[in-house]
Parts: sequence; C-alpha cells; structure tokens
Amino acid sequence: MVIQARIKRNTYFDSITLMKIAHTLTDREGVEDAAAIMGTEANLQLLAEAGLMLPEDLKGKAGSADVLLVVRANDEERAEAALQAAEEQLGQRVHAHAGSERSKERQPSSLEEAVRLHADAQVAVISVPGPYATLEAEQALRAGLHVFLFSDNVPLESEIALKRLAQERGLLLMGPDCGTAMLNGVGLGFVNVVPRGNIGIVGASGTGIQQVMSLIAQQGKGVSQVIGCGGRDLSEAVGAITTLQGLRLLQEDEQTHSIVLISKPPAASVAERVLEVASTGNKPVVLQGEDERAAPATSRAMLRVMGRMVGLFAGGTLCDEAMHIWAEQVGPVYSNIPLKPEWRLTGGREGHCAIDFGADEYTRGRPHPMIDPSLRLKRLQEDAGNAETTVILLDMILGYCAHPDPTSVHVPIIREALHPLCSSCTPCAHHAPLVLIMHPLCSSCIPCAHHASLRSSCTPCGRHASSDIKHI
Repeated sequence: MVIQARIKRNTYFDSITLMKIAHTLTDREGVEDAAAIMGTEANLQLLAEAGLMLPEDLKGKAGSADVLLVVRANDEERAEAALQAAEEQLGQRVHAHAGSERSKERQPSSLEEAVRLHADAQVAVISVPGPYATLEAEQALRAGLHVFLFSDNVPLESEIALKRLAQERGLLLMGPDCGTAMLNGVGLGFVNVVPRGNIGIVGASGTGIQQVMSLIAQQGKGVSQVIGCGGRDLSEAVGAITTLQGLRLLQEDEQTHSIVLISKPPAASVAERVLEVASTGNKPVVLQGEDERAAPATSRAMLRVMGRMVGLFAGGTLCDEAMHIWAEQVGPVYSNIPLKPEWRLTGGREGHCAIDFGADEYTRGRPHPMIDPSLRLKRLQEDAGNAETTVILLDMILGYCAHPDPTSVHVPIIREALHPLCSSCTPCAHHAPLVLIMHPLCSSCIPCAHHASLRSSCTPCGRHASSDIKHI
C-alpha cells in the first residue's frame, strides 16, 4: 500500500466539490482511500486521523490557500493515475464555470460589493468556517441584512454579540449552526418541499423543523414562515433572543394564523420568558419539545431487542429523542451529546451509545453528515462488525442541500453487515441476531409472540411491508 499526494497552489474549491472528487477516486480500482481538501490546519489534522499521512517531501508544504489531493492505493501506478484523474476533474470544473452564462456576469468579490450590486437583497446566507463566520455575519448585519448563519463552531460569546446587534437593528440572526429556515416560500439550508399555508414555525432544531414541516404537509396543510434560531438560542447565556424575536414577528405576520414552537431542552428561566410571550400573543402557539412523545416508534420496538444498541445520527434532535426513550428502559446511553455528564462517550465502545455526527466536533473542517456521511459510514462498518451489537439505528434525512441519494452510499455498507455471523449459524445460539430497521415503523408494528426482536415473521401493520424489517 502506498500514499501519494499533490498540492495545487493558490487554488480554491468549496468542500462539496472536493468531497465529490474524493468519492470518485475511492470508486477507482485499487484505491483504498482518498481525500481532496483545502490545506487548513484542521483539515490536515483530520487527514492524519484518517491515516492518510503525507509523504515526507510534502509535510508542512500545504497551506490554507492550497488544494491538497491524497490517495492511498495498492501500488504507485494506481495512486498516480488517481491523482491525475483528480487534477483533470478540477480542471474541468474551472473550464465549465468559465464557459457558463453566470461567469459572464459580474461576480462580487466581497459582501459590500454584493450589497451594491443587489440593492434589493434582504437576507445574507453565510456558510464559511466558524473562525471567519463572525466577521462576515457582523458585516451583513451592519449592511442591514437578516442573516441565516449556517456555519457552526462559532464561539458562544460571538453568537451573543451578533444576536444583540441584530436585535438592536431590528434584524434576525438565525444561527449559528442554523440548519433550516423558510422565508416567504424560499427555503434556506436543509429544507423540504412543502405547501404554503398559515402555520408559522420557530425552531431551535433543524431536523426537528424538517420533521414538523413534513408532518404538516402530510396533513394537507402548509407553512407561512419558518424561522430557525440555532441550537444554543434557548440556553441561559443566549436567552432565546432569536426565538422571542421570531415569536413576535409571527404574531404580527398576516399570513400566519397559528405558530409551532420547536425547542431543544431550554434553561428553566428562559423557558418561562418564552412561555410568557407565547401565551400573551393573539395567536395560538403549539409547543413541541424533545420528549418521549416525539420519539420514533422504531426506538420503542428496539427496546425489546436484547444486546447492545447503537444509534448513528445525522440529526441531533433525533439522537436526543431516541436517547430519552432508551434511557428509561435500559439505563445509561453514552453519547457525544449525553443526557447526563457522566454518560459522555469516550474513545472506547461503552454499552448502548448514540452519536450525533452533526455536532461541532464532527463538522470542523468537513461538510455536515447530511451532505457527506463518510464518518458515519466508517462507524457503521465498525459497529456492524462488533459481535455485541444487535441493533443499529440510522436516520435518513432528505431535502435540499442534503446528499442527493443517501441510499446509494448507505446500502452497500448495510449489505456488508447483512451476512451470517459465523459459518455454522444463521445465527446460532451463541450469537445474538443483528436487527437493522431500515426506516421508522409505527407503534402497530409489534414483534410476534415468539420473538424478542423484530423478525421477518413478525406481522407489520398495513402501512408497512414486511420488507421493512430485515433480520439476520
């Protein structure tokens, strides 16, 4: 096995483009792993953690303004061919942009210039690495723009300062780490296609908002406005600045007749202020928090399965909901977003665990797992190969900006997991069955009387086919 790399000096491509190129390289015969990244310090650290160590002659040579291509392959010939293919793809993208109609238009080189060219603009969408997001967001607010701040890894003190500045100027600072919003029918971030209607949403949870929007659409209703707040908005430190602004705006919005408030667990004093504003307005407000009632029925069904349960989530809200259900029945559930401090996940493989791959530590220097699920797929392979693991729960979140076809990258890994645990059993008495629930079942889908876990012989309800349940 050999590792080869190339550096493209003073070249910039966004992380999504580079991710797609890296994926095409790993599909090549003889290529075990590949990376296409900007040479930032954080990315270089991630590269080292992935085992893609740079050749000695290139160590310390790549800078944050350079594109770094790295390939691990069976031999030098295949590694060199993969690197050449990557360079050709980069060149094709440059030429394609140069020949497009958009390239003939004048493109702004700064936010200030963009505001001058588009004087009617009202919202700035900011998605840059956390260390640079504060400055860009402040410039947008001072230019009179509402801000949808998709960036994460923004310091708490910066969030507070930005939200206070927005409040002073009568503007919204949605975020940081704001995944979803919809203003006047225009979706921002991870968003689903839903009808327009008269239900407004204010939420501190991106996947929670997506879930509620979809449920509203399934009932034949629609949404007027969706205001995302960022996951820390209801903390004691932030004080629900954006949540309170959003509630008041929707109370005044003529298109909105009722409001849904979606909350991550708030600080007690903050919850009181929010409830006061919600209850004194002239429109009904429905509160939706992260509790047992919101958790998927799949989680309840899995509690009948004996053995180690693992949840690998792209959505923090879904992760938190599942942990609340599990903990009541099986005790400690270890996580990077634990329900209790002593349940924080460490480097080991503690009992039942649930991981939010959308948390800051997993998105520093790389796309969100809804866009690039590679870290989750790697952990899926590891846990599926663990004989103690009997259940693996995954969330599949669809929508704009998310991976266009998540099944295409998850199904091959799942198929690898769907095999006999040893050559003498399917499975034998010495091995626990591995259950993979492909998508949520409802509370009517109950295991049959002869089994402690969901199996193909269990009768699903009328809404679900037996193919929904995969048993090994």
